[in-house]
Amino acid sequence: MWDKDDHFARGVQFVCGISLIVFLFVFSYLIEHGFGSGYGGYGTAAEGATWAGAAYLAVRCLWYAITGRNNINRDDFD
Repeated sequence: MWDKDDHFARGVQFVCGISLIVFLFVFSYLIEHGFGSGYGGYGTAAEGATWAGAAYLAVRCLWYAITGRNNINRDDFD
């Protein structure tokens, strides 16, 4: 599992990447409309870190889903 010819794993990574992008849009919308920090759209450091972390994971998941290389779970620790 998790090699570049594993289409099931690549499909799972694609769904996760798209879900994270949807999360980013919803999260950004909520912060923009004052449901987050309450500072009129100016987020806190925690909100920024959450957004950056989700964006990084979305890019990594979609990169693996599209190319099949550099999967997040590529290291075999057995």
